Amino acid sequence: MSRHDLKLPFLLIAVAGLLLISHQGVAQEKPAPLALDNSALILNLISDRFALRKDAAKELTRRGNKAVPDLLLTLQTTKNAELRKALQELVEQLLWPSDEETAKKVLAKVPELAKKGEVDVMIEALVMGREYTDRDSAKPFRELADRYLEMNKGKTENLLTIIGPMHGEYYKKVSGKIVGLKELEGVSGVHLLAEAVEYVPPFSRGLAVVTEWRGERQSFSSSYVFLNSPTIARPIYKSLLICNGDLAVRYDANSYAPIHDSLVICNGNVHFGAIYNSAIIATGDIISPNVKHRPGSHLQPNDKEIGKLWFTNNTSLGAVFAMIDKRLVISSLESDGLLAQSKLQKNDGLVALNGRAIRDKAEFFQLVCRTRALGATAYLTVLRESEIQILTFSSTEHNSKK
Repeated sequence: MSRHDLKLPFLLIAVAGLLLISHQGVAQEKPAPLALDNSALILNLISDRFALRKDAAKELTRRGNKAVPDLLLTLQTTKNAELRKALQELVEQLLWPSDEETAKKVLAKVPELAKKGEVDVMIEALVMGREYTDRDSAKPFRELADRYLEMNKGKTENLLTIIGPMHGEYYKKVSGKIVGLKELEGVSGVHLLAEAVEYVPPFSRGLAVVTEWRGERQSFSSSYVFLNSPTIARPIYKSLLICNGDLAVRYDANSYAPIHDSLVICNGNVHFGAIYNSAIIATGDIISPNVKHRPGSHLQPNDKEIGKLWFTNNTSLGAVFAMIDKRLVISSLESDGLLAQSKLQKNDGLVALNGRAIRDKAEFFQLVCRTRALGATAYLTVLRESEIQILTFSSTEHNSKK
């Protein structure tokens, strides 16, 4: 074999090697995140490669509202637990920011909300910004309390004498924030700002602003209490209690408790045992099954003006709801309500708002209040004829009836 004959195989091998190297180089190139659609980026959130996961999350975050509907749709439809977890974390970052800048913007809205009497959104704003609250951001609650007391002047005697400190060491079981606002005029000591309260001892001489009061064993005395959910409480003494939902004042399922020297304002029904020198105003029924109302007290049931002035309720949302098969369902819609712009339809099942599950009407109202406090677009995940759909509406627009 000649030297010339030997060169040919080596030449072929060299060319083949170059082609292989070139092919591998092309195969290993990853598409730039900007070139990928939302579906591809969502799948990359659970890639084996850290760089791809990081790039996907960064690009989806950059796309913001343009990516949110795909994120929420996949969150509800995927069967991959790892992907669902990654999506939930990303949705929380995008739609429920909890950074200091957001908190301060939300707290800055509280005085204006107080002027409008929008107590439900006020509550959520203060609870959301509780890590950064101060005397100025909590002061409007005291001023609003004074406003309601003045409105009811003459209906009761000697309402609310709030004096002395509250003992903060008793409140270690609260899933929220205990803050010291010692300079808050008229309400001294430690105050409670929380998303959810499971149990505290009898609440006394303080300001409580809570999204959801879950316990059933608390009494309130000499306090201002703002609650954004249905509530069960024990006796109420010398307090202003504002409740967005039904209120039951009772010792147990069969024994209702009294209300003494207090003003109770409730967006819902009020059940209690007896009333002494107090005023109750409610949008629903005021029911005392055990004893007659005592002299010196004032009852004002079915006060529809409360619903028109403040509290997100059926009227301001422009919808009537029903619970069907453990899901909140739209029974009817008004053409000019807050939800009309969302393209909701009768019999739509409400699954989630901005990625957070909707378990009942009270929770849905709380989520709406929170998106309104943020001033954010609301994304509704609905079940319509067995199909998941994502609808949007502006949570900051007000109903003309309000």
